[in-house]
Amino acid sequence: MLSRHIAVSALVIVAQFGSPRAADTVTLTNAAGDENGVVAWGSRIQETGVGISPVDIGKISKGVTHIASCVVGHPPALDDSFTWTPGDDDAPLTYPEPFRVSIKLWVLCANAGCTSPMDPAVKTTLDACFVWANERLREERAGFSLEQSGGDAWISDETATTDSTLTSLRQFDTQRDCPKNLSKASRILSVDHALNVFMVESVDGETGDGNSCDTQDRAILGHDVSCGTFLHELGHNFSLGHVWTGMGGEKNIMRKWSDTRELFTAGQVFRIAFSDTSGLNGTLTKNPNPTPWPASRNCDGSAKQNCPPIDLMLWGTP
Repeated sequence: MLSRHIAVSALVIVAQFGSPRAADTVTLTNAAGDENGVVAWGSRIQETGVGISPVDIGKISKGVTHIASCVVGHPPALDDSFTWTPGDDDAPLTYPEPFRVSIKLWVLCANAGCTSPMDPAVKTTLDACFVWANERLREERAGFSLEQSGGDAWISDETATTDSTLTSLRQFDTQRDCPKNLSKASRILSVDHALNVFMVESVDGETGDGNSCDTQDRAILGHDVSCGTFLHELGHNFSLGHVWTGMGGEKNIMRKWSDTRELFTAGQVFRIAFSDTSGLNGTLTKNPNPTPWPASRNCDGSAKQNCPPIDLMLWGTP
């Protein structure tokens, strides 16, 4: 049960050229004082800037290029065919309103050995992770927020189930259960057009690990998962792969192993919004609304020029 405001607020970017020019600048007319990130890129161009509007982005004299901007409170704004000239240029962009993604958590196991129902402390911890995840999504300019499916009942205690399909997932094994058995479980317990997350005893023997099985709308979490791993696994549903080096190091939310996850790069944020493998352009947006993004695209392989580099960082301190 997804909802989205389809009203948009216009953002006009004005590239101002002086003569002689120290740098082109981008003026964000609805910036509201937040730190803004801007990137212009093309086959031979990449200029970036960050700061309070107007933002310096270097010198661009000519050529057709992509231009995008990230700001707190909106998904990225994008123009795929802006033509720069030696004179003054205006590049109007439109920020969609933030998109809300519904999430439902099914607890198949809440403790070691799966010996008892879910303790109230487990819900308290998961509620705190939900709040933390939304704070990080906002601060990292991800352009969407999580919405609890069913309100306070977004967590469903299924620890008493005797269904063999569900109980077999309690000791989740990637090779055995991804994605076939996870899909079977989703046919028993699921909310349409939502992220359906299953809490189990362990994932590949680890109680604090998780897996998304390369899906757009499902994930598995061990019962002792941290808030960082909670958001990390959801990141896979939005096209993001593991980070091994660079990109903010252990602070990157998609770092494979870390206890200090907190940030996305601008390149990752762009892919959350525009990658054709992101849940925002797939199963999470089919109903009741069409995809809110103007141009989903392939960001991998030979098509990666469609997108800014994934390691592009425009804000924050690694």
